[in-house]
Amino acid sequence: MRTTKPMLAVASVCAITIGTSAFAGSSFDTGLTQLSWGGFQLQDTFTINYNLMTTYIDFDQNGTVDTTVDTSGEPWATPSFDGFYSDPEHYVLVTGLPNVYFMGNQMNVEDWGFELGWALHYGNWTDNSAEVYSTILFGTMDLNAAGDGLHILNIRDGIEWPVNGDQETPATRIGFAINDFDSFTLNEHTFTLAANVVPGPLGVMALAGFGLAARRRNR
Repeated sequence: MRTTKPMLAVASVCAITIGTSAFAGSSFDTGLTQLSWGGFQLQDTFTINYNLMTTYIDFDQNGTVDTTVDTSGEPWATPSFDGFYSDPEHYVLVTGLPNVYFMGNQMNVEDWGFELGWALHYGNWTDNSAEVYSTILFGTMDLNAAGDGLHILNIRDGIEWPVNGDQETPATRIGFAINDFDSFTLNEHTFTLAANVVPGPLGVMALAGFGLAARRRNR
C-alpha cells in the first residue's frame, strides 16, 4: 500500500507523502501491463499534486460529493501538496463499464446520470485474478478524442479519493482536489497512461481558478 502520513483532522490517513519542494507538481506518466482479464496494471511510480485547503466528503459512498469542509485554517493545510505513490503495481486501470469501490465494498452509482468509462483501482492483481480494495480515480472516457488510439479519460469532479478515506471515522469517504490536471490520455497502441498536466504554478492557478472548480460538479 502507499506510504502513510497522518496529516488531517478530517482525514487522518491519505496514504501519501509530502514532496521535496513547496511546489513540484504532478508527475504521472506510466507504462501499462495488460492483464488477461482486461485490466491495465501501472508500471511506474507517480506523483499527484493536491490542494488541501478543502476536503470533499462522500458520506453515503455513492461516488458523489455530499459536502465540503474548509480546512484552510489547519496547520497542515496547503494549496500545494505532492503525494508520492511508491507502489504502482497495486494500481490497475479498468475501462468500459467498471464498478467503483471503497474499502472492499462496491458503491451504488446508478443515479449518476452519466456513463462511467474508466476507473483506477487500488488492490492486489495477478494476470488471472483481481482483488479490488478502493477506487481512487474514475470518470468518463472520450474515445479517440486525441487521435487514433488516443482516448481522453476525464476525472469525475477533478478529485482523488484516498484508499482508506478518513480513518478517524472509517466509513467516511473523503477526497481532495487535484491542482494541475483533470484528465489523462490513454494510448492503447503503446500501452501508456499520462496525466494532461498544466505545467508550472501559473498553469495550476489557471486550471484551478478558471476552469476546474466550475466543472467539478458536472463531470
